[in-house]
Amino acid sequence: MKEIVRITIQYETGYGPVEESYRGTLTITANSMAYRRVWRPMIPERSVTERWSFRTECPDYRSNFEKLAKMMPPLLETAQDQFITDLGTATFLLTYPDKTRIKKQFAAPGREFEECFALIRQMAPQDDPLPPLFG
Repeated sequence: MKEIVRITIQYETGYGPVEESYRGTLTITANSMAYRRVWRPMIPERSVTERWSFRTECPDYRSNFEKLAKMMPPLLETAQDQFITDLGTATFLLTYPDKTRIKKQFAAPGREFEECFALIRQMAPQDDPLPPLFG
């Protein structure tokens, strides 16, 4: 199995008030994590961007990234997408060293992703907000 060098999760809200709409991206590598959320992306002159990032050489973080990288390919292959028309989507992108990418989109990531999202919450800084997608 090829080694994953970057995991990117892009998500957006579904139907609802424009004031509560947002689009976000969480990017995870073996030594960094970056988060960006844009509120009200449909109204560029009123949009607000939140972002944070960090880099680390912590062995525990690297170990958690390796666990996450191992669980993602089988998870994306077996997870069931649900047919839901009014929720936002979550797109998972796995990037390999040769720049090839695997991309899969879900209308509502289900219980299959609980362990994955728990590991991401553990890796993220406690003081910085994670998107609602991650619980």
